[in-house]
Amino acid sequence: ISSRWMIEGIPIFCDGWCREYSVDEIAAHLLSEGELPAFQDFFVEYSSLGEIRAGFYAASIIGYIRNAHGMDELRNLWHSGTEDLEGVLGEDLNAIENSWKNYLRLNVEDDIEVDFDTITEMGCG
Repeated sequence: ISSRWMIEGIPIFCDGWCREYSVDEIAAHLLSEGELPAFQDFFVEYSSLGEIRAGFYAASIIGYIRNAHGMDELRNLWHSGTEDLEGVLGEDLNAIENSWKNYLRLNVEDDIEVDFDTITEMGCG
């Protein structure tokens, strides 16, 4: 399993925003629209998701790991690679995915409306 998602997700996470939307707002929007695959598929299908979808999904996961598990665990994951995601975080993929979804529910307002068409057409600028 490639760790490309981390290579591309970390800079997007560090930037934090696209237009007026946070990384987590965009990820929550994509999730609610059924535009994001399950975690187990994300790591395998990363390259086929498209730059914006894949990047913001990855960035939101990076933020979740940093907030829920700490920088040391994020660093350990960087060094060990995605293959050891469950070992580094001490949970199976389903539990990690459910925890990430709960993280989004806590950090994103229910009524946020993301203009994803504008992001797709014009980028984050």
